[in-house]
Order: sequence, then C-alpha cells, then structure tokens
Amino acid sequence: MFKHMSVRKSLLFPILILLFIYIVSIYFTSNICRQLTSSVINNYEKLAYNVSTTFSRYIETIWATEEMVGRYINNSLPKSENSELSEYLKLLISRVNGIQKAAYLNANGQLLFYTDNYNDDELLTLSQINEIKNGNTKLITCFTTNSYDGSVMNNVNVARGIVQDGQLKGIVTALLDFNKINEHLANMIPEKDVFFSITDNNGAVIFHNKDFSFLSRNTDGSEAVTVFLDESVAPDKFAVIEKDSLVGMNYPISSIGWACRVSFKYNSVMSSLYDNIAFNLITLFVLILVFVYVLAYLNRRIIRPVNSLKNAIDKFINKDYSARTNIKGFDEILLTCRAFDQMAECIEHLYLCKSQFNANLTHEIKTPLNVIFASVQLIENYKSITNPEVYKAKISNQMKIIRQNCYRLIRLTSNILDITKHDNGFLKIKLNNYDIVKLVRNITESIKKYTEAKGIDLVFSSEPESSIIACDPDMIERIILNLISNAIKFTDENGEITVRISEKEESILLSVKDTGIGIPQSKLNCIFERFKQADETLNRNPDGTGIGLSLVKAFVEAHNGNISVKSEVMKGTEFIIELPKKTVDNKTNDIENQRPALSPNDISRINIEFSDIYPELE
Repeated sequence: MFKHMSVRKSLLFPILILLFIYIVSIYFTSNICRQLTSSVINNYEKLAYNVSTTFSRYIETIWATEEMVGRYINNSLPKSENSELSEYLKLLISRVNGIQKAAYLNANGQLLFYTDNYNDDELLTLSQINEIKNGNTKLITCFTTNSYDGSVMNNVNVARGIVQDGQLKGIVTALLDFNKINEHLANMIPEKDVFFSITDNNGAVIFHNKDFSFLSRNTDGSEAVTVFLDESVAPDKFAVIEKDSLVGMNYPISSIGWACRVSFKYNSVMSSLYDNIAFNLITLFVLILVFVYVLAYLNRRIIRPVNSLKNAIDKFINKDYSARTNIKGFDEILLTCRAFDQMAECIEHLYLCKSQFNANLTHEIKTPLNVIFASVQLIENYKSITNPEVYKAKISNQMKIIRQNCYRLIRLTSNILDITKHDNGFLKIKLNNYDIVKLVRNITESIKKYTEAKGIDLVFSSEPESSIIACDPDMIERIILNLISNAIKFTDENGEITVRISEKEESILLSVKDTGIGIPQSKLNCIFERFKQADETLNRNPDGTGIGLSLVKAFVEAHNGNISVKSEVMKGTEFIIELPKKTVDNKTNDIENQRPALSPNDISRINIEFSDIYPELE
C-alpha cells in the first residue's frame, strides 16, 4: 500500500492518524472520565488504607505498652507506694505519643492510682469493666453516643486487662489526646478538599481532620452539618458511596471494629482531570500545528529540492543536458542539488566539447581524404601528358601530397587509438633502462631540419651529461615530438624552442620552452582536458583535434611522472615534465646498441607527427 507512496503523502499520513486520534479522544471522553474516577477512588482507597493501618498499629502499640506497665505494677503490689507506681503510668504516657492521661484499676474496676485526676465521664463504665472480665482484654471506648454531630471526641479510653495465671489482676486505661493524633494523621492526607474521620463501632465520629461543614451548604448559603455516608453502611464493611455530589468510602479498621471514612468533592477532584483532558487536547492540537509547520518546512527544504533534482535527472535521461535544479543552500540535500548542477554543467561542457571534437574529427578526416581524392583525380588527368619528365615530376609531387595526408590520417587514428587504450586501461608501458639525456638529444637533433624550415631555432641543453632511468623510448619520443610540434604551431619565424634537461635528487626534469604566443592564464587549467584547444580565443586556428596534450599527460603519468605548464601571453610557454629516477632489473643500459640515433622508423614517425605542420622533408 505504501510502497509507491510519494514523500509528501507519506508525511501527510501521520496527520490523518493524529486527526483520527483526536476524534476518538473526543468520542470516548465520558468513558475516560469514568476510568479516571475509578483511578481517583483507588488512590483515595490507598489513603484510607494507610490511615486505617497507621491508627490500628497505634492502638496496638498502646495495648502492648499498657500490658508491659500493668504486669510490672501487678508484680510490684503491695511492695511499692502509690506515688512510685504512678511514675510507671507516666512512663506509659512518655512512651506513646498522644496519651493524655493514664490510670490503673483493680480487677473490680476500682481506681487505685493515676497520673491526673479523672472525671466521672472519663472512667470506664461497669458494663465495660464486665466486658473485660468476660475475656475482652483489649477495649477501646468512647463515652459520647451522640454520633455525627461534628464535635471532636476527647474522651476515648484505650483499656487493657492484665491477666496473669489465668486471672484478671488489673486494668490499665489511657485517655487519648486526639488533637495530637489528628495532627499526625491529617499530615497523611494533605489534599485541600479531602475529608477523613475515625468512627467507632456505633458510627460515632471520634475525630476528623476538617469541619464537616465544608462538605455541604444550605440553599441560603449557610453552613449545614451533613453526613457523607448513609447510616445503613456498617462500620466494618467496605463501601464506596456517592451522595450529594460527594464520593466517599468506608474502610474498616478490623482490629478494633472501627472504620476510617474518606470523602472528597467529585467536581473538585474531577476538575483537575477535566483540565488534564483539556490540556491533552490542546497539546494534540498544538502538535498538529507543529507537524503542519514541519511538513511545510520539509516541503521547502527536502521535498521541493528532491522533486527538482528528480525532474532534472529525468531531463538528463532524455538528453537535455541544460537541465539544472537551481537550488541554493548549505544543508546536505541542497548541497547535493548544487553538486548535481555542477556535474550537469561539466557533462554539458563535455558534451559540447565532444560535439566540437566530432566536428573537428570530421574535418580532420575529410580534409586529407579530399586532398588524396583530388590528387588521385589529378594523377588520372596526367595520363594525357606525353612528356615523360613532366609526367614524372607531376606524379611525384602528387604522391608526396598523398603520403603527407596519409601521415595525417595515421597520426589521427593513432592518437584516437592510444587515448582509447588509456581510457580502457589497455595502454601498456614497456620500461627499459635508457640514458634519457642521449635519448632526448637524439630526438631533438633529428627534427632540427623541420624547425629550420620554419625559421625557428631549436636548442638542446642538459645539466647532467648522462642519466640512466627506466622509460619507454617510444612514449618519450611521442611526448617530445608532440610538445615540439605544438611549439612550432604557435611560434613565429625567428623564434626559439628550447629543450632542456635538469635533475633533482630523485627525479629528472624535462622542459620544452618556446617564445610563441603563449596561453592565457584562464586556459592553463584546461589545456590537458580532452577535446580542448587553448587557442580558441587566439585566432590562430591550427589544425588538430585537441587530444594531443591529453595523450602526452597520459604517457607521462604512465611513467609515474607529472606534467605542468607555465605561460604568458605573447611571451611563450614552457611545459615541464618530471620523471622519477628509477631503473628496472635485468635490462641493458647500452642505449647505443638498442636504439640508433635516427632510424627510418623514427623518420617516418617524425613525418607522421609533423604532418599537420608542413609536408615531409627529405
């Protein structure tokens, strides 16, 4: 499905997904609210559990401490004074925070000694004492039965019966200070609009963290005391109840038969959830806007350049080499577009050069063929000449013309073959150890009569008298002949061409310098390029295809050397070739035995190389 999707559509697809999510989120908002409500209730259930567990452990700690103190007192009676035993009751108060008073009663409920005076309503009732006698040694009591009146109960006793040897020996009772207890438990639920209370087994509110009035108000605005849970809910049953826009729960404190009750205003708590939903929707909308902006940005910085690049490539495939992206910038894609434009410009330039080369090649082939064809026609016309001497002279002259133009064709085809071999990696060099000084001197001296015919002085000089290096003599000859041939083309009569050899520590320098018209600085970087001629602006128009110097460079590089050029317009040009000083093994160094100074083959090669300058000289 997405295999052939364009980049723009691929980037639009996530927007559709985001819009779908937005619609679905609106549609299921009510369900999400219910789930969030359940989550909130679970959180407050954990709060109720923490409060219940903390209070239960607190009461268990009091009972354990009362038993320890009570056993000690029983063991000390009647040996110790009442004042001394009262100190142990004070130890109970100091050991457990939140105890206001402590007292010790005998098995019949008679008050023996205490830390502070007890009021009548703060003492255990006869029924409560009988309950302890009947085996309920752990007792927590409140003495006010008016439930749900919002008052803070400070008359709650935690009593512990002291049983030894199977008999009830006494009762230790502690009156709780709920102000301190409330302060500790209230810190466990710091939320502003959350109410919790501890209720006894009759449902009476023993203490709470806030005033009941915050839960409800009358229609006239006055405060009203309201119970947030139905009285039908037993304290020892867990229940979640909604009433009067309130949500609450009854969490049993099973160890003592009491309960912890927590409630909160539904709207107050859910408003934060609604705000969260609204924030999420706004965030989604902002993300969509950001994504649209990113899409527009990517369209401008990526999609449009890529499309321009694709369109330009399509035009190139259809051989429209003028296509350009015309994209400017400095990031990777824009630099790629710019690199493509540069490549396209080079390809177009190369295409134009090859077109020019084809035109030149056609001209180079057509011209000698026309001349040869004209000479053949003339020879046929000479059949009517009856004078043998005149006939022989005319025939000889036409044969020279035919031979020269055959040389031109041979030179042209040889250059094309050699440059093709170089391009395809088939141009092989045949290295042997030669005296490069003698080799270049022989080549130079063999063509002096050609330069003298043009009125140009050819000079050879060398710093070393001899230098043996590994080279291919045929390539060296082609290099020297090509460079001197070029120098002759662009040097006027009475000019000078100098062939000079010098040396460095690890290389030989060979230079060919003329006093000709020179080459413009703007053309120096391209004269070694294929199909290029530096004389395009000099109006000299010598014959040539523009591959001679490219071939010279290929021959030099085959020797692991390099070639450079220096030139000034109307002052001359100098080509400098640097060849490495190296030799090959198992080769003779006797150059005179290997290569004559001027063989017939050399003369033929010279005639071929100079065929486009003037006719051969005998």
